[in-house]
Amino acid sequence: MSGSGGTRTDPVVLPLAFATYAAKQSHNHRRRERYARDVQLELASLGPYLAAMPDEIADEVKVRMALRIFGRRGVTTDEDGDADVGFVQEFFRRRAQAEDLLATPDDM
Repeated sequence: MSGSGGTRTDPVVLPLAFATYAAKQSHNHRRRERYARDVQLELASLGPYLAAMPDEIADEVKVRMALRIFGRRGVTTDEDGDADVGFVQEFFRRRAQAEDLLATPDDM
């Protein structure tokens, strides 16, 4: 392992990358689950909520709710539906932090 200064941190980079990726995926999953649960509750309560309203107002509420739900403003992804690119920036920031923590005076 002697020779290049960066090889000492190599065993840390892969687990750190995986941990960062797993944390990001877990966060996204929880956020989508919360959003789906909220939508489910809103849809389940919509009928009783609209029952006493005049038809014109009930129709307007339905249109607004459909636009909000099917517009998917509650989940942030890119146009392909993938996680945002902020993950890549976060990975490199954390990698630099790990390398700084593991650096010894010989490596500086």
